Amino acid sequence: MNLYKKNLYFVCISLFIAVSYILYGYFFRNFITQPDLPKKYLAYKNLEDTVKSAHYEIVSLGDNSLNTNTVYFSPLSETVVFESAKQGFDNDNDEFRLHYKFDNKGKLIDSLKTRRYDSYEIYESYLLSKKNYISWIIDNDTIRHNYIELNPKADWTFERTEEEYNKLSKKASSVYCFKAQMHNYNSDDVGQYFDKALFLIDKKWYALYGKSLFKETVSKPYQKIFAPVYTHKVSKLGSNSWRVNAFYDIVIKNDTLKLKNESWSDRTDMGYYSHPANPAFCILRNSTYFIIRPIN
Repeated sequence: MNLYKKNLYFVCISLFIAVSYILYGYFFRNFITQPDLPKKYLAYKNLEDTVKSAHYEIVSLGDNSLNTNTVYFSPLSETVVFESAKQGFDNDNDEFRLHYKFDNKGKLIDSLKTRRYDSYEIYESYLLSKKNYISWIIDNDTIRHNYIELNPKADWTFERTEEEYNKLSKKASSVYCFKAQMHNYNSDDVGQYFDKALFLIDKKWYALYGKSLFKETVSKPYQKIFAPVYTHKVSKLGSNSWRVNAFYDIVIKNDTLKLKNESWSDRTDMGYYSHPANPAFCILRNSTYFIIRPIN
């Protein structure tokens, strides 16, 4: 009797293991058929584990609570600026926006608070709004500077306005346009809509009002991608979606940073931004932002 119970026990255990394997294979692994992970990829580290090479390392940029977005590299300095909601809370009803400035070592060196309804746009290292501009990105000046208005009453003829626009465009190092802005609005005068063209000349912004002045101006960073050198299946969900470990060789000058990251099979490319004057100054975009920085 005892022998029978013992044999029954082993049969039950074997059956349990077999069923567990089937369930695991079907629901989680889905009978993944692939070679074992090549040994050379065993040394690759996750982003969270501080990936290092001889002269560079990848570390998290700031705190997740910063809720950083809108990456902007200043071409005039070794800094990168992020825009965030107040205190890191992403709430459309939040009155404030914060801008954070990091150096190329990933150190937070300054911050600036603006009001959400001012709608500042980062353009050519300046924060531009419809009413004023801030040069904080390049010189830490937080003062709201007024534009130098060339025709404050917007009363020039179309021909004179066009002539002035063409002349200023040749002198300016940058041109930015706001489309159809209300001009001279008050309780007695409903005002009119004019385009507002801005011209950066000798570190000052000049404003010109007129009809049909608007021209598209874009100053958003171009996101590039690192493609994986190898992907290894982890699990399957549904009929077409795979979770994979993606492995990357990120070459910075003569160094190679070797990292891995778990992602969906159709999203393995890793986005990054680089400084226009220093390609080694890179920001990786994952669930949070990481910086590639030199090791002291």
